Amino acid sequence: MPLRAQEEKDKVILHGPADASVTVHLHGCTITSWIADERERLFLSEDAVLDGSKSIRGGIPLVFPIFGTVQGNPLPQHGFARSSTWKWCGVDKGTNDARFDLTNDQVPEDFSRLWQKKFHLTCHITLGAKELTTRLVIRNTDTTRFEFQTLFHTYFSVTDIAKVAVLGLKDFEFTDKVVKGAKSKETRERITIDQEVDRVYESVNTSRLYLEGPGIEIYRANLPDVVLWNPWKENKILRPNEYKEMIHTTNRHPSLARYLEKGLALRNQAMHKAIDKKEREDLLALQTSARSHSQMRLRNGLLQSAFGDTDLRLFWPDNINNNALVTTSQTVTARKPVYPPAFPSIRLKSYSPDLSPSHILVSESMVIAGRVAAMYSKSRKLPVPYRGQISMFDHIREHYHPSAQDSAVATVQTALASRDPTSGLISPIEYEAATSYMPPANISTSPLSQFSMGIPDGYVKVTSPLRRYLDLLAHIQIKSVLLGGRNSFYPTIPSKDVETIIV
Repeated sequence: MPLRAQEEKDKVILHGPADASVTVHLHGCTITSWIADERERLFLSEDAVLDGSKSIRGGIPLVFPIFGTVQGNPLPQHGFARSSTWKWCGVDKGTNDARFDLTNDQVPEDFSRLWQKKFHLTCHITLGAKELTTRLVIRNTDTTRFEFQTLFHTYFSVTDIAKVAVLGLKDFEFTDKVVKGAKSKETRERITIDQEVDRVYESVNTSRLYLEGPGIEIYRANLPDVVLWNPWKENKILRPNEYKEMIHTTNRHPSLARYLEKGLALRNQAMHKAIDKKEREDLLALQTSARSHSQMRLRNGLLQSAFGDTDLRLFWPDNINNNALVTTSQTVTARKPVYPPAFPSIRLKSYSPDLSPSHILVSESMVIAGRVAAMYSKSRKLPVPYRGQISMFDHIREHYHPSAQDSAVATVQTALASRDPTSGLISPIEYEAATSYMPPANISTSPLSQFSMGIPDGYVKVTSPLRRYLDLLAHIQIKSVLLGGRNSFYPTIPSKDVETIIV
């Protein structure tokens, strides 16, 4: 659904699907309202001033170029982005996001003389039925580099702070500003708020946080630090009892020593997703079932490893127009190379997708689908391409010289003994050593055990019928039975024909 903008004097109201809406005040490009599922998701203090005379207390203010106050820096607290009037640029029909701009020329003189750098900020806002995404692009249009901080200063609305918990920060180190900057490590899975809290969790390398209570998932990109704040009872910032109605989380860049070279741009993004209690309970139930099934496979010999992956990306300055590199009047042979005015920034990230909870849930669900298909086919005596594999121990006894068997068996036993008790993962080195004794897989119309997957009672691949022919064959067979054998488009294929196909 196209994003619809309702323009008013000092604000823009964006209307999205399912009656979702966002209100953005041009003063500070501050989001003061986000409605999803017919509920207000952001907190706005009753004392919030909306006439542009001061920064807005609540919603999602943007902070740039400093966070808090910095010794030796004359800028006021949190810089000037939240206290400047931004330009409304409209909705991009191609990307369906709303755009707001701020340049150094728009900053009030009281601020600009204190920070004499040239820049161009662009805030992109995307709205879904339950998702709100904010993306800030910072361009250095100056002749020299500058240092900065930036963040989304988000206030979430809650009905009762006593019923709120923050999940996703366990084991990360934080600086506790309430205790004079003391350093500590988070030990709680569920962080509850029962007193003043002002913490900076540093280098949080998980992209997802969850606010239990308001039911909000937070996804971050290029914003490694997380600030958790509630001023509690004794404060001069909010009205009495307003502390019970809000939880403040900030997604930010780390300390001020973050430089942006001239001509370059940096992007960061935060996505908030409203998830109701039933949806979360359903996801947790699926996760519990997947974990239980994984443990069953672990007991039956599951052997797997987490192989790291890398992600390499180049980010070119935003002022490079790719279309300008070649004009329409030029032929392929006549094109002249046009070089960008600056080098790209490079991001190299290593990660292990096999350790991601979402990856584990999806991959285990695919295995469950294959096992259920096998159980159903077996109960109906349906000829399908079952996949199997004998145990490595049987393979060693049948195919290796007696003098080499003890060493081979010991290698496999060591790998099985070193598996993580929860995930079944072993190191890539141990995995490669053990699987060198892994027998080839078999395909048959009779159920087989699958040793390395830890499946003793039959397995059929069914998750990729568009790219694996045998998956499609299994689909045809099962669908034939489900349709009662009466549909001429899906006749049951006889066993002898299936055997001919899989040979």
